[in-house]
Amino acid sequence: GIQAHLPPGFKAVGVRVNPETIAGGFASLPNSRVDVFWTCRRATDKDTFSKVLLEDVLVIAADANAIRPENGQAMPASVVSLALNT
Repeated sequence: GIQAHLPPGFKAVGVRVNPETIAGGFASLPNSRVDVFWTCRRATDKDTFSKVLLEDVLVIAADANAIRPENGQAMPASVVSLALNT
């Protein structure tokens, strides 16, 4: 399972995503590294902003799949599991 893919001292954290937030499925490939952003939407676009929360985070699974496709195809997912240091 997913535990086998976690580095020592890390835990899996699931993040709900959609195709727009994961670069059409390429950012959800297991063993990829991603940056995690937070976007605060305000009443106007001028007041809306994004902030980097985490950088270079290991993706360990897309939905329940922890295996990266051999052909390198995108993996659209609704939940991406990330390895976070405890």
